[in-house]
Amino acid sequence: MKIKETVIKRTFAKVLINIVRYAFFISLSYILLYPFFYILANALMSFSDSYDVTVTWVPKTLYFGNLVDAFKVFDVKSTAMRSFVYEIIGGLIQFCSTAVAAYGMARFNLKGKKLLFGIKECNL
Repeated sequence: MKIKETVIKRTFAKVLINIVRYAFFISLSYILLYPFFYILANALMSFSDSYDVTVTWVPKTLYFGNLVDAFKVFDVKSTAMRSFVYEIIGGLIQFCSTAVAAYGMARFNLKGKKLLFGIKECNL
């Protein structure tokens, strides 16, 4: 009899943990995806839809003129290339500095090494 109660308690605990886990992930995904969907819905609205009170998420007609205007004004090719170059350079600098710090932490016994390692782990 005691074994059945223990199995039931464990099963109930697993189900409860899964419910809490899924609720957390669903709420987190809502928080992360809401701005993306909001911007996408507003980008596809025409001028009249954006001032119409009855239109919130789904525009009455899809209007791609906003996107065409944005691509013309922002010169997407040169801006994307410039951003790509900046990110590659920044990533290489960060990689080199991190590699030097990791080598120093692995090679030498320094005072406060464990504290620094713990701070590094918290930043991941």
